[in-house]
Amino acid sequence: MADREAECLSIVAAYLRRNGFAETLTALTQEAGLSALSLETTVSLEELIDRHLSARLVEEDAASEPSQDVLEQEACPPWPTRVTKSLMTIHATNVLSVVAHDLPRRTFDTSTATYKHEHIPCFVTTAADKTIKFVNLQTYELEEMYSPAAGPTLCVTFHPTHPQLMLSSAMDGTVTLTDLIARQTMQTMKNHSRYVVKTLFDDSGRWLASLGYDKQVVLYELEQVTLDEDEDTPSTHCSISTVSYVKRWSKQLGKNVEAGLFVGQTHFVFTCRDDNHLQYVSLKDSFAIKLYNLNELQDSHISFSILAMTWHPSKQYISLQTDTRISRIILVPPHSSERVRTIYTSAEQSEWSVPRHHWLSRGTLVALTSDDGIVRLVDMKGRVISSYNAHGPLAPVPVDDSREEAPVYSSTSEVVRARQEAERGSSIVRDITVLADGTIISVGFDKTVRIARPYI
Repeated sequence: MADREAECLSIVAAYLRRNGFAETLTALTQEAGLSALSLETTVSLEELIDRHLSARLVEEDAASEPSQDVLEQEACPPWPTRVTKSLMTIHATNVLSVVAHDLPRRTFDTSTATYKHEHIPCFVTTAADKTIKFVNLQTYELEEMYSPAAGPTLCVTFHPTHPQLMLSSAMDGTVTLTDLIARQTMQTMKNHSRYVVKTLFDDSGRWLASLGYDKQVVLYELEQVTLDEDEDTPSTHCSISTVSYVKRWSKQLGKNVEAGLFVGQTHFVFTCRDDNHLQYVSLKDSFAIKLYNLNELQDSHISFSILAMTWHPSKQYISLQTDTRISRIILVPPHSSERVRTIYTSAEQSEWSVPRHHWLSRGTLVALTSDDGIVRLVDMKGRVISSYNAHGPLAPVPVDDSREEAPVYSSTSEVVRARQEAERGSSIVRDITVLADGTIISVGFDKTVRIARPYI
């Protein structure tokens, strides 16, 4: 067999092994007529695809007319300007997180004696009551509820290729994988001794990371995943037969780990409270760490730290959120500490805050949490394009959960004064997410979910 063909087969075989496709791997070796296939390769299939996509993007950019730099684009309406729906009874305790997800569901249709498969658009909330709740985005009815841990869940995310696999982390230090079709726990990881504040997958689902207030970051690699497949069921609606993530690396830090992000298939970057560095972990080079100092003078003084990070929608920049009294958003390219834009947002926060932000799809506006109950939409120049009272005493008070428009009171009204006394500390906007159409969903310590839809 030619060296080139053998290398191609080895690359594909290594990919199949890493991602748990045991039967396909066996079939490949048999059809290729190989008794033994080397799985040691100098490059992965993911890396080759990354290179190909990058090269194609460069070619497309070169062939197209120069476009306006994303940093200079102006925000275009519509965008949300006020709360349009208040949900007061989803949880009776502080709401801790929110994310959107299309819930896969398989139900048996007795009239046809076949299974019905659907995806239900939902938002998913967690709260101090230790529950995870899936709420229908159209009807606002509760679709599913889970309690995977002994403590409140702090973070929920979903596998990128198996949307029926939910990943959650909790205050009891556990990280849990749950099959949403079979409604059962598939794996529980107990490598943290305190709060696990963040968990996430990489884009392929091969890697998983958990960040904890035990001052530890842990990386896991997928060892195996198999589905209970049949020819009439889409793979997204098959129950999961087995799934196994194995701990590959961990590091004990001297400070609480706050934020993290996978950068392609090759690196994981994280930050700690009271630290001014981006710490990049190589997934290919024995988990070596490279530090990037965010101080412009590259000195050791810590004037701020990064408590949240996400990708800017352009995928050109990593979006960092600071712990300063007035929250700032800093955009930096991957593998760099160069600040290409610093946005002063006007969002208030305290030294105990855990801020969050979410970009609207065009990448010209960012929505931010705050400690004053206000959700702000800020543009690239730091201008507050829209702000509305979302949580706490100044939030609108609907007559009932079905009312779309609610009265807004001034800060001097008797209604607000009474609520301020009864709801001390309830103005914290704890988390926020943005849907594809620009709808903003926020949750807070006033035990509510607020929805703000854009107006044309």
